[in-house]
Amino acid sequence: MNTDTPDHEPGVVSVVNACNPASVLMIGTLMAMLLFSLAVQAGESLTGKAVRIIDGDTLVLLNEDNQQIRIRLAGIDTPERKQPFGKRAKRALAELAAGKIVIGDCPKTDRYGRRICKIEVESVDVGLELIRRGLAWHYKKYAHEQSPEDRKAYADSEDQAKKNRIGLWTDPSPVPPWQWRHR
Repeated sequence: MNTDTPDHEPGVVSVVNACNPASVLMIGTLMAMLLFSLAVQAGESLTGKAVRIIDGDTLVLLNEDNQQIRIRLAGIDTPERKQPFGKRAKRALAELAAGKIVIGDCPKTDRYGRRICKIEVESVDVGLELIRRGLAWHYKKYAHEQSPEDRKAYADSEDQAKKNRIGLWTDPSPVPPWQWRHR
């Protein structure tokens, strides 16, 4: 009996025998990193009822487990409460989401424990709608976290709202909330 003959069909290469343990570990590590990257990119999906509007870009969602989850809308920043248009932004978010079923794509959590989410209500991208109404800025500092399609839609909608002097763009020099907060 020839012991040099493999115990599998001729022409079939055994991947396990061809890889040393270091290669197997490297391949496993690369696969884990890829899967983690895809999971982070896709984000966690949340669904629930918007039960409280905190301000123009923050709401509380009640999920099916009766957990309240604070959500900050991704890609936008709205005027602060005491800032011009702050109350209008909050009312607009309430009109769009309060008491309705919200679907959120939530890739991260901020330092305050809020989930950062792109939310849709009845197939409407709420952040994008707030920008269209002139009640939010496209938060360009975090635009790299948006899909290319969302980044373009949000930027184009802000440009259109400015051009048409809608909402906060009626003010000749509106102060962005990230500057207002540091006054």
